[in-house]
Amino acid sequence: MSIVLENKEGVGLITLSGTLDASTAETFRQQTGTWFDSSPLLKQIVVDFAAVTFMDSAGLGTLIGLRKQVASRDGDLRLSRLRPNVKLVLEITRANKIFTLFETVEEALKPVE
Repeated sequence: MSIVLENKEGVGLITLSGTLDASTAETFRQQTGTWFDSSPLLKQIVVDFAAVTFMDSAGLGTLIGLRKQVASRDGDLRLSRLRPNVKLVLEITRANKIFTLFETVEEALKPVE
């Protein structure tokens, strides 16, 4: 898994590629947690899933953990460009009810109103 962490005009952008599963979940949790903790002004984070080919329950668990971190700052975690098989994981687990999903990164980067 490749993880790119950026700050786009006050909004955090996490770009992933590969798989978000049991073998990569801990790396994702550590890298995103450290980055988020070191960026105290971040309240909105967008995760770009365009290049994520697979996600399992361990990967979903790390997203829920990141969502809790962001929510502790009254922030918003948004998911964008999910492939159908990844989106299906969210739908089966009903996690699509707790995440806001976007078709494009540009839409997801728009400020919370």
